[in-house]
Amino acid sequence: MTEELKQKLREAGREDLIKIHEINQSGYAGVLPNGNIVDRREHPEAIPVQKNSLFNIPEPKTISKDEV
Repeated sequence: MTEELKQKLREAGREDLIKIHEINQSGYAGVLPNGNIVDRREHPEAIPVQKNSLFNIPEPKTISKDEV
């Protein structure tokens, strides 16, 4: 995501989309039963988002006990 696109999203009040993108790119994205995308370091019960080259989602990273 370019800085220009991030700025446009901020101006539109969509900081949530930037956060989801950053979580996905980190490799720590997970999905809760209600469908919310979250950081698995904060929600270890979330199911990891699987790698998807079409959407540029990286391989999920393993969470150590130190990161929780």
